Amino acid sequence: KTKGDTVIRPLFEDTRIAADLTYKIAARIRSSADWELAVARDANVGGDLIRSGEREIALAKLQEWAKTAKSFIKITDPYFGLDDLEIVKIIRSVCPDLPIYVLTSRKQQIASGIPQPWEETYQAHWRLHISDTDPSPLRITVIGKGDSGDHPIHDRWILSESSGLRTGTSLKSMGELKSSEISEIAIETVEDFLKEVDSNLMETLIVSPNKIRKSSFD
Repeated sequence: KTKGDTVIRPLFEDTRIAADLTYKIAARIRSSADWELAVARDANVGGDLIRSGEREIALAKLQEWAKTAKSFIKITDPYFGLDDLEIVKIIRSVCPDLPIYVLTSRKQQIASGIPQPWEETYQAHWRLHISDTDPSPLRITVIGKGDSGDHPIHDRWILSESSGLRTGTSLKSMGELKSSEISEIAIETVEDFLKEVDSNLMETLIVSPNKIRKSSFD
């Protein structure tokens, strides 16, 4: 062997081994990244990011979903107020005869300074600012825990008998100033969501340790 064989060949082998190891590490990292991307993509199935200025997209998604409802639509939103009646009008445009039930919080009504009796205020607001067409069948239930008047459900859901939507913000403001999400609720969990809403729509309801104060009107 020459002196070159003694020195260069080991260096070549070391370089080849290092390059092969680097390739394998890079391939493993890429595989892991692809897997994480796939998981994230799967987790967002049925979900849409609604950006500022995309209000029409959010409302179109709501209308398309509402068309699939057959028996009723139930809305639970701790911050539902007078201006949110516009959403009822939008749903009514595709579901003119479907019963709509709204569950909102006593805390929001008080914080917004909505005059009592709330039934008369909501009816007047509908006639003066929303539509001269009767919104019926529509039933709004104002509910609150103890003195705080908090809504017993934190999230915002829009449910029918077999499907639902979850929204990251009130529909009245979605797509206006901030980005938010409107996503479909998995069909296998809709029944549980409905049970939770229905339990709060019952005429007599006590949740220990705070008694639920509730009033409903059409």
